[in-house]
Amino acid sequence: MSLFIRCFVLVGPVLLATLPGCLAPVSLPDGSGTNPEPAYDAWAVHDEGGVVVTEGRRDLGPPEPLVLSAEEQWRIAEETARLVLESAPAIHPEIERLLTDGDEGSEISVLVAIRASKPLRLLPRFREGSDRFSPENVEVLAERARILNEDAALRREDRAAFVERARELGAAVFGEYAAGNIVSLRLRAGALKTLLAEHEEIAAVSPAELESRPAGFATILTARTRAQTDYLVSAGYNGAGRYIGLLDTGTKQTHRTLAEPDKILFWRDCASTILADCTATPLLPYNPDDAYAPGTGHGTAMANILVGGSAIGDAYRGVAPGAGLDSANVYSGTSHDTVSSAAVVRALNWLDFYDDVIVANVDADEQPNGPISLAADDLYAQGVIVVAPVGNCAVCYSGAPANAHKVLGVSGYYSENGNEDYGHSNGMYGDDRLKPDLAAPTLMWAAATYNIGGVAEFGGTCTAAASAGGAATILRHYYDYRGWSADPGAIYAAMINFGDDDNPDNTDGAGNLAIGPLSNTVWMSGVRYLSPNQSTDVPLAIPSGACNLRAAIWWAEDYTTLHDIMILQLYEGSTKRESSLLRNGSVFQKIVYPYSLSAGSWTVRITSYVGNHQQNLKVHYAIHYRTNC
Repeated sequence: MSLFIRCFVLVGPVLLATLPGCLAPVSLPDGSGTNPEPAYDAWAVHDEGGVVVTEGRRDLGPPEPLVLSAEEQWRIAEETARLVLESAPAIHPEIERLLTDGDEGSEISVLVAIRASKPLRLLPRFREGSDRFSPENVEVLAERARILNEDAALRREDRAAFVERARELGAAVFGEYAAGNIVSLRLRAGALKTLLAEHEEIAAVSPAELESRPAGFATILTARTRAQTDYLVSAGYNGAGRYIGLLDTGTKQTHRTLAEPDKILFWRDCASTILADCTATPLLPYNPDDAYAPGTGHGTAMANILVGGSAIGDAYRGVAPGAGLDSANVYSGTSHDTVSSAAVVRALNWLDFYDDVIVANVDADEQPNGPISLAADDLYAQGVIVVAPVGNCAVCYSGAPANAHKVLGVSGYYSENGNEDYGHSNGMYGDDRLKPDLAAPTLMWAAATYNIGGVAEFGGTCTAAASAGGAATILRHYYDYRGWSADPGAIYAAMINFGDDDNPDNTDGAGNLAIGPLSNTVWMSGVRYLSPNQSTDVPLAIPSGACNLRAAIWWAEDYTTLHDIMILQLYEGSTKRESSLLRNGSVFQKIVYPYSLSAGSWTVRITSYVGNHQQNLKVHYAIHYRTNC
């Protein structure tokens, strides 16, 4: 079987031109700027055994400059000015109350995020088939360190005036972090008031600790079957050579699912230290073990779901059994039952150097532009996929970091029957984003801490986030192997595409995750760049006997970016068959066409709405259909 893809060059958007006269140049909004890869279409055709028989990639070239009219420059300038006026610091309500009603002499521990002058840069990926500390990856590690050090230096300059003034006011600075551009400090309430009055560059302030607990019946095998992740694992895409960072309550690394073979690489307690790599600090208690709810644990089960081996049976094998795992406890207290915001930020900044995927099992009571979410969003630019639970409060908005713009927020559906778990947080935010982004399996038996071979029941959205994190890892393995972009946006588009709901809402987002099969299917992935009122087509040469086409797009936005509306449509020839135009908006759109596809020319069209403001917006797409219906 062969697939003929017709390609064309999209003459695209991009740079804002400086016009003569009184119009000042308009700065590029987020989403513009340097593009690390060309626009492209890539495809893989699988036979009945799931083996790739035809594949290819067509680069369409970089976007071409676009000169904006004076009217467009004025419109963008006005919208950007309005956004600046509305972007007051995100002050956590607990801090607001303390500053309004509390004693100005009382000391508080806070995280303060400073607006960054430049985004962080993409980190090079580790070489395929080699351990991350192997000789083959030494130069990769060195290059990652160089980029991180240079970016950290630039952000230290952003924070320098604030930190100097904070110390003048008597603050103790415990740490500074590039991701999120965050300062961890302890100071008097009155000093914080002064800093807020003097420093307009403050983006957010939040407590260093929050009263938040981790979420917590089928087996993992049932969950894997429901999410269809074993299609990829059986074909060899098991996450080997990929690394997952787990932010949770710690892990019992001697549990057989994690020790036979050894799955835990770094084993650290980020909540009981002030050191950047989460190693022990003298005189402070240090416990990377899983101390939550003694007898059951929490992080141990999530690690099992992510990467566990089959030492106690295939029913308890993890979703991505080939991947390695870095365990970071981010919960304080002897029972690891209170999340430390400072530990979360510390762990995110430490693990971005090492990991492909981070599962942040945290549901912090912070806004989408609070310190935790800002730090998680920054990892997107570095190439790190971040997955987080939306939380377990049916009448609450999703917590951080799931509420962040560039984080995949996950709710749950029951592994046994596929029914939605309605006891989760959600939200339709003021910028028209939906949370959750999708639902993944929850309620299953997994590793418990009472015995090295023990299991217990675990539910809630943390369990779903672990399932989704494993799925994202094996999808990234497949994409890497094909030579496709494994940018977080590409994997997010694929995850959204494999949700079963074509009418996204704030109950289950794109629906229940069920990864499409490999056998007798076509998988496609690509990138496009669009400016307002522009369209681009992805042409499809559909063979006889095809059906069940689904397509999804995902694009990155920032809390300082006005939300753009994208439209996704499916055409048979010139006849429109499906459209996402009237569906709820977010940073993703999708269509599902569960019918037969007549042989011939079909098109997936992506359109940037006429009222949008971002130029050269990078949009990822994913397409999947069957070929033997």
